Amino acid sequence: MPSMDSDELLKTRVVLSEDVKFHNPVVVCGFVDSFPVGSLTATYMVDQLKLHQIGHLRSYFIPPIAVFVGQRLRNPFRIYINSGGTLVVILSESPIGSAGYYEISSVLVNWIESINASDLVIIEGTQVEGVQDERDVYGIAGKEKLQEYQKKGLKAAKSALIGGLGGAIMNQCIERDLASMCIMADVSAYVPDPDSALRVITALNNLFGLKIPTEPLEESIKEIHKQIRELATEMDKMKKDETPGSDGLYG
Repeated sequence: MPSMDSDELLKTRVVLSEDVKFHNPVVVCGFVDSFPVGSLTATYMVDQLKLHQIGHLRSYFIPPIAVFVGQRLRNPFRIYINSGGTLVVILSESPIGSAGYYEISSVLVNWIESINASDLVIIEGTQVEGVQDERDVYGIAGKEKLQEYQKKGLKAAKSALIGGLGGAIMNQCIERDLASMCIMADVSAYVPDPDSALRVITALNNLFGLKIPTEPLEESIKEIHKQIRELATEMDKMKKDETPGSDGLYG
């Protein structure tokens, strides 16, 4: 096997491990940015739909780390497909510096164009304060696509700033006049938040008929909410114990 020179090793490119057939797939991207909802959602989709890894992205801008998942060592920036070739999930578990956004987004969008994707979906989060019982998700897309998604129950965002690699990909799509969308979920800044991933999964099921099971996430949410309620009860009890009685200093 011929060896690669340093320029070839540092080149940003999609590396496929096998030949596959794509049938106008929906492409869902989940990256590690300020909030983990993107990578959490993508990982959950891979697990629940039993998606098959077909390749990865190689780049100088991706830190050279190995990820141990499912008793296997893996590249941190992976590409998965379903058996029918109708769904592709692009998942990154490694943070990427802003210096690499332009090159990586350009290479990814080139590849997504080449497989004739029907839809390109970026998963992002927006911070909310405290612990909320409900999470909202919002759609961001061009006018025609957004109207199509709204008919399927997705709220339209009033305004948003999409940063990170997801924002860079959408910017590439704007320059090339390609359709793309972002599903942006409310994310708690203080607690583990599978609620936000559940809302995104529900939106994806409604929009694209993906039939992703939600029961495991729902069980996780019940357990986390139970723990939060127990913690809140203990904190209330501590506050009451610390409150001076009528016979206190000022009684």
